[in-house]
Order: sequence, then structure tokens, then C-alpha cells
Amino acid sequence: MTDPDGRYIPPKKWVAQRFVTKFADWVIIGVIGFLAVAFVEPVRERALAIWNTPTSMTQISENLVNLSDRLDVVSVEVRRLKQPETVFEMSTYNTRPVEGYCVSGQPCTINVRIRRLQDALSCRIVPGSIQWGFINPRADTFVSARRMDRPSGRNVGVSWEDITIRLMTPPNLEPEAYFTFEAFYTECPGMGGGDDPISFNSPRDLFEIRAE
Repeated sequence: MTDPDGRYIPPKKWVAQRFVTKFADWVIIGVIGFLAVAFVEPVRERALAIWNTPTSMTQISENLVNLSDRLDVVSVEVRRLKQPETVFEMSTYNTRPVEGYCVSGQPCTINVRIRRLQDALSCRIVPGSIQWGFINPRADTFVSARRMDRPSGRNVGVSWEDITIRLMTPPNLEPEAYFTFEAFYTECPGMGGGDDPISFNSPRDLFEIRAE
């Protein structure tokens, strides 16, 4: 082996010199790399991102789960907003006892005028779900009334219809009590296939109640 001046160098000495030279190069490269990571912002951020990749992926996964949950909540809320505020309209002027009054504790025949609202035309009544009754004004308490005739269970249309029902008037009603009923429906706008039926209350209609 010879040096740059052409002088002979023993093999062992030449290997030692090459090692020292390469080692010095590696040290310099390492120092430059450290300084770049430590002081150059983009390089440092990239290095930290690579170092923290497992933590970052866990955080991203958690964020995706949270986003999915929020989307589910928003979806439910959007469907709820599509549901109609009411399904039917009852005429308080034309809904009245056939005799003009009901007797406490006795059967009472009542004419009910009702119609379906256009926005709720797709709603379907749950057969046998209507809860008829009266509300005592002073106590503001609902008292159920048993229907004595056989209900038709059909869905009324958008035109006014008169329905005649016969109820057993509850005892202990006040001299004037509000006639009302609650009905349950499915397949309304904004409802999903597995949703529970939603209920709607009729307006309160003041009836004269006489003692037995």
C-alpha cells in the first residue's frame, strides 16, 4: 500500500488509517444529523411523528370512534325532527255527547269529528292502542274510560269524518270535565323500522258531566 506521496505503507497501518478516516466521517454525519433533528423544525416534527406513530394511530382511532358516535346522534336527531308534531285534528266544536252531556258512571255515546293531517298521511294507527278518557280540570288528572262498542281500528283520511263511540263514563268526575284521547302510531315520517310507536293527544273538549 502507498500513501498519496507514493511511499510504501504496511497493510496493518493502512487499515488503521482507513478506519480512523471512516470513523471520523461517521461521527461528523451523526453530529450533523443530530443538529438537524434538534434545530430544524420540520425535520424534528417529522422525526417525532415517526417516533410517536403508535400513539398517533391510537388517537386517530379514538377520534374516528367518537366521530361515528356523534354521527349516530345527529342521524337520530335528524330523523326525530322529521316526525310530525301531530297526526290528526279533532274538531272541538263538533265533538260532543249525543245527548248533550254524559252521566257519571253510565255509558255515554259521543260523536267525534276527526281528520288526518296531510304531513302524517303515512302514519298507521296501532290497533287497540287508543286510550279514551276525561280530565278533571281542578285536579288536572286523567281518568280512563272503557270503550263499550267495538272499535273499527281503521285510519281516517284527510277529510273530516264523524266517528261514533260509546264509553263508560268514569265515576267521580267533576261537573265539567275535558274529553280527550291518546293514540299510538307507527310508520310516521322520520321513524325507523325498529322504533317504538309514538303517541299523540287530542285537544281537550269540555263536556258537561251529570251525577247519577
